[in-house]
Amino acid sequence: MRLIICADMHINEDRRYIDTANLLQYTLEQVSRIHPDYLVILGDIFDKRRPTPRELRLLDKWLLSVRGGVVDSIILLEGNHDLDRDVSSLSYLHDLATDKVVIVRPPYKLDGFYFDHVQVIGARADNGIQMAEGQALSSIIQKNPDCHTFAFGHLHKPQILQEKPLAFYAGSLDKISFSEAEDVKRLWIFNDATLEGS
Repeated sequence: MRLIICADMHINEDRRYIDTANLLQYTLEQVSRIHPDYLVILGDIFDKRRPTPRELRLLDKWLLSVRGGVVDSIILLEGNHDLDRDVSSLSYLHDLATDKVVIVRPPYKLDGFYFDHVQVIGARADNGIQMAEGQALSSIIQKNPDCHTFAFGHLHKPQILQEKPLAFYAGSLDKISFSEAEDVKRLWIFNDATLEGS
């Protein structure tokens, strides 16, 4: 099974919209090149809980383009920026029943992969500060013994939390704040359970 994993797109027409559109195009190119079984986005697709028509149109056009390169499905986790009083900004995709697009509330599991949009104790925030609050990684791993890889969205700094089992933050696709200036952004590409890079 081949997967491409990314997180925290934060589509926002008022902030670096062209940069985000270019990164979505880059993701489309990688999907077209690799033809993964799944493309997984770990939440915060939009920056605001109520996206504008222009932001919705960018996502719609991208999903229509990218789904042709994905074998099984595009999995969109709902992040904290995607929910407003328990109503998802992605719910319209349910109504459209868009082929190959699956919207899920985290956590979500798929063939040994665990996906979530949450703060993990000990992870580093965008500004480098280590998180003292959140969920304990050891507890998440212990509760999910059937999983070999744990991928998180929410914090924008890409980072490996531990090697075995592999647990990591995918990080945002784009530099959202000045504190991320030195971060190397990436797509996480897996062939079965092996991290290939991007």
